Amino acid sequence: MNIVGELILSHGTIAAISDRLRSQGFSGLSVELGKAAKGMERKLNELQKGVMEVRMIPVGQLFEKMSRIVRKISASRTRRSNWFCPGPNGTGQDDSRGHRGPLDAHHPQCH
Repeated sequence: MNIVGELILSHGTIAAISDRLRSQGFSGLSVELGKAAKGMERKLNELQKGVMEVRMIPVGQLFEKMSRIVRKISASRTRRSNWFCPGPNGTGQDDSRGHRGPLDAHHPQCH
């Protein structure tokens, strides 16, 4: 993800150079550079979207893990407890997705 951010910053620099060239009378070169910058922007948007999709995980997995944690703690404390999480058909599962970042901060082995 850091590389995508750096590429976006580089794109901004290229677009600024194109504008400066245009203002200094190098319109032909400026137009070509501007077209290349637009093409780069489209590809960067696709890349950024793809990276974000990879970083997303189904939320249902998080709730499954919570259920296991509750059962484990309940067994170790010899107390009864229930974990209920409503969802489609009462399963607690759906196809919603959440960003992996907060999970990585606490549980890096969840990849």
